[in-house]
Amino acid sequence: TRWIPLSSTPYPSLNKVVGTTKHLSTFAIVQLTATADLGTAKVFPNPFNPRKVSHLTFDNLTPEATIKLYTITGELVKDIAYTSGNGRATWDATNNWGREVASGIYIAFIDSSSGNKKLKIAVEK
Repeated sequence: TRWIPLSSTPYPSLNKVVGTTKHLSTFAIVQLTATADLGTAKVFPNPFNPRKVSHLTFDNLTPEATIKLYTITGELVKDIAYTSGNGRATWDATNNWGREVASGIYIAFIDSSSGNKKLKIAVEK
């Protein structure tokens, strides 16, 4: 089973949450939490095809982390925004100028006060 976060609207006074999907699925209320270190940090789906899935997910992040994405030759591609502190960030396969990246291998450098981690990402179209 794979859980995908959905945009949802809470209605505390009515004791309900409303979320919309484009398909029949199970809906559950969960809370994302950050981890103490980057030891279990991962990305999915990998390989990533932006024509099939809208974004790549970075999971098991610490509350404060920076994510920088580079080409295999070391050229900076994207500074990925991570401001939620909930342990999860996403990337939409664009570079810092808003253009879609090419197919290939990319390296994500994740840095936090507890250490750092490198992850390889394959983008295929």
